[in-house]
Amino acid sequence: MPVPTRMGICIVLTIELSEIQALLSDPTKLVSKISDLAPDIPEQSVNFWPEQHKVVSDMQYRPDRNVDVTTGVKDANGDEIFRQETKPVHGIPSATQKLIIDWSVDLALSGGIDIDCTPRENVATDETMLAMVKKTLEDNKFDYLALEIERLKQRYLTVLLVWYSVPAEEDYWEGIGRKDSKYSMRCTILSPEDDNIIIPIRDQYKDMVGAARRYTVKIDGKDVEKMNLFLTDKYMTFKQDTGGWQLENSTLIKYGKANFILDEQKRTEWADVDAKIERVEEIDSDTADENQQSAFPILLARGNIVAATGGGASNTRKTFQMDAIMQI
Repeated sequence: MPVPTRMGICIVLTIELSEIQALLSDPTKLVSKISDLAPDIPEQSVNFWPEQHKVVSDMQYRPDRNVDVTTGVKDANGDEIFRQETKPVHGIPSATQKLIIDWSVDLALSGGIDIDCTPRENVATDETMLAMVKKTLEDNKFDYLALEIERLKQRYLTVLLVWYSVPAEEDYWEGIGRKDSKYSMRCTILSPEDDNIIIPIRDQYKDMVGAARRYTVKIDGKDVEKMNLFLTDKYMTFKQDTGGWQLENSTLIKYGKANFILDEQKRTEWADVDAKIERVEEIDSDTADENQQSAFPILLARGNIVAATGGGASNTRKTFQMDAIMQI
């Protein structure tokens, strides 16, 4: 397993492509070996939205407090009788993590995606290929997808983009002179946001040799675990059943290129200020509690108090009745 450290950093383990090939005949060992490479997802990434921060959601971090509330009744000795009530404390979360990502993504990609390409002179296929690439990116709304990929990467650290071919609509490529082409390309984003476990696969030199995705699907009302394994020449799907992991299907990549792109970073975008954000949330919440209890003034007088009104759930309009009016 990766060795986690503070602030979402982890040490990545490796595996050789030859070892993967050798384990293809034993899917259970293969899935186990690859699963051990899965990076840890920082807790802060899962509890990302303000309402999920522990200052709001963790009752042990900020437990409700027990308070004594006057009943207005006295016992046989003339002492005030109190009852105990549970009062919720304040939890004031911050949206700083979200704002940091919003600003970072906008700064990086608000201008859209450009293609840096210079076709060779007198090579018609280059112009055609460039036109096909532009159409593919436009039809997949890649400017939007790039924003989403960057946003997920900065939060979860690892995002997988998978390209796949589908039958093209009639005359789909006719406008750029490839009427005979029968397929078009589509892509999908896979990330921990959708309960996927994204696993980078690297060799000892940290070169990418593949990627994997573990996930759960519903089949006949039952949860079934699956794993997709993406290599440079094929991608495979494994399914767990009562006898262990089995190969469900394997598809060759005919165009000789890996059909996946892995985008990752080592730390969450807000890692540098994570502890400060938590401290600010705690201070804001404590301040709200204190203001709720003591922000309203109470008149002080000298003498014997014979009655008190107000208070309880709120400290507003609290008064004391004295046995005599005395000037301080």
